[in-house]
Amino acid sequence: MKSKITIFSLVLVLLMTGGCKKIGTKLLLVYSGAHEPRIETTESLRKYMQKKDMTSDNVFTTQNLDSFQNQMSLSGGGVPEVLIFSKNLDNITYRDTILDCNAPAFRAILGLDKNKTYKINENFNFDDINTGLCDLEGNPTTITVDNNADFIVVIYWAKYVGKLNKEQVNVMEKDAIDNTNANIQVVKINLDYQSFWGLDEDDYPEIKF
Repeated sequence: MKSKITIFSLVLVLLMTGGCKKIGTKLLLVYSGAHEPRIETTESLRKYMQKKDMTSDNVFTTQNLDSFQNQMSLSGGGVPEVLIFSKNLDNITYRDTILDCNAPAFRAILGLDKNKTYKINENFNFDDINTGLCDLEGNPTTITVDNNADFIVVIYWAKYVGKLNKEQVNVMEKDAIDNTNANIQVVKINLDYQSFWGLDEDDYPEIKF
């Protein structure tokens, strides 16, 4: 029996107006070209990233279905989604709940300052993120933390959400690079289904928008 995962994918229009209602999901499908998830390969993802001008040297994905579900849980089921960590690997809170819009993420990334103090979410830290990961070829690996980084920005993305990847993920990464008040390490975690999981098609979870 397929498990069901509800994705709180966000609509750019609603993000900019600060609204996060269920109607946003339907608008997303129209606006961003989102589609039902497909089983991706190394080649299909690399080709997609090249087409969308997404850098690939800082991209990770999940080793198997268990790690996929763990990352989905940590992200709150949102794609695209952003988590921010301090130099001490603590998760920084930049909005009220994980179910709120990720519009504050744009402001938070631009406003990150190594001289400021931030509220910490003690429910999990970077070590919880940095497990069960692999490269796009399926080789198990972990994220190497840049010792010079003041913050780590983790961006979750998936091919099936369409052009939101370019309009949000690329913009967020550029905002982090352009921030002059802090040295920010950007990591992107892909949440597509992977062919190297070795599952039968019916074993992949159903994603319900």
